[in-house]
Amino acid sequence: MRIRHILIAMMSLGSVLKMNKQALLIGSSYSALPLLFELNKNNIDVSVCGKNTDDPCHKFSKKSYFIDYSKTDDIMPIFKEENFDYIIPSCNDTSYLTCIEIANQYNLPGFDTIEKSRILHNKKNLRNFLENNKFPTPALVSAQEVQSISRKNQVFLVKPVDSFSGRGISKINSESNIYNAIQHAKNHSISNRYIIEEFKEGALHSVSAFIKDGQIIDDFFVDEFCSVYEYQVDCSYLSIKLTTKQKERVRNCVQELITNLTLSDGLLHVQFISRGNEFWIIECMRRCPGDLFYHMIELSTGTNYKALYLNSFTNHTVMPVATSKPIKYISRHTITSNKKSKFMSFNCNIPDCKQFEFFPLKYSGEYLNEAPNDKAGILFSKFSTQQTLVQHAKKLASYIEINSNDK
Repeated sequence: MRIRHILIAMMSLGSVLKMNKQALLIGSSYSALPLLFELNKNNIDVSVCGKNTDDPCHKFSKKSYFIDYSKTDDIMPIFKEENFDYIIPSCNDTSYLTCIEIANQYNLPGFDTIEKSRILHNKKNLRNFLENNKFPTPALVSAQEVQSISRKNQVFLVKPVDSFSGRGISKINSESNIYNAIQHAKNHSISNRYIIEEFKEGALHSVSAFIKDGQIIDDFFVDEFCSVYEYQVDCSYLSIKLTTKQKERVRNCVQELITNLTLSDGLLHVQFISRGNEFWIIECMRRCPGDLFYHMIELSTGTNYKALYLNSFTNHTVMPVATSKPIKYISRHTITSNKKSKFMSFNCNIPDCKQFEFFPLKYSGEYLNEAPNDKAGILFSKFSTQQTLVQHAKKLASYIEINSNDK
């Protein structure tokens, strides 16, 4: 009888162990690691897909697949064989687009159709959609229009349709060598495609809007700055510059976009430029922003951004807990350089800063490539007042000195 009881207990334990849901996380870098921990915290076992064997997520995953996750056909059989309950995109477009193909194949929660994702995650498709549906966005122009006499005093941007971190972007006017700018953009495009758009002068911002049943249930506005490389955001903080009315205008526009596309539950992250009462949508994405963006929101507000992000992909298994913590004055800064060097360390002398938290991305002795192609680490700084945050945060690069042994 005792053996029978032991067997029954073992069978019961086995049933409990099998109750954990299984997720495949697409992406294995440092930005994905807190997502893995959040899933584990909610009793979801996580396997990880990413080709770089030294990436941190592989050290904490249940199982690792060392695969280039841009190759969806290589991941599809693994997903089918392992019978995963969820697929989770990490913090880049390639990860998200791979996930959406698999999710649509297996009817997984948290994703739109492939067609909608191709609109939102491709600059040309997005511009065309926004223009056709009367959303505020920089107008697309042709190379011939740039060279037109009537456009002589205008400024334009040439961009790859599918790049990131500002790579491959050039600012031109009618007297510039437009074809050099086009080739530069194509060289940084996976699909060898580009767009030319009107340049809009203004302040750069983003908003993370979380959707439930077609409505925005929470959002976070952020002020963003490019201090080392002109088209790569390296400083940001919870928005102070935007007024309540400006936020409301953008929020209403984002809600209209959500309704127009009938987007599924989850995150819609939108980057935009504002000037006075005007604003223009620049980028949209449904995956998590990179460079520990969520950590800045969490430090500033106490809200569990990661849980909000993961909630829809896990069929509402990961539930965010509401908090009422006071707003803290936190800045996020990615430490980059305008030249290639052998990184050793860095000095930091930020006025009026009370506290630091640093996430290193380079070992001493490793090469640090010039921005926007590399980062030494991500620095979070806490200021005592809103005034000191505004005064110093956008100039953080000038308070940081990278030490190297370069002569």
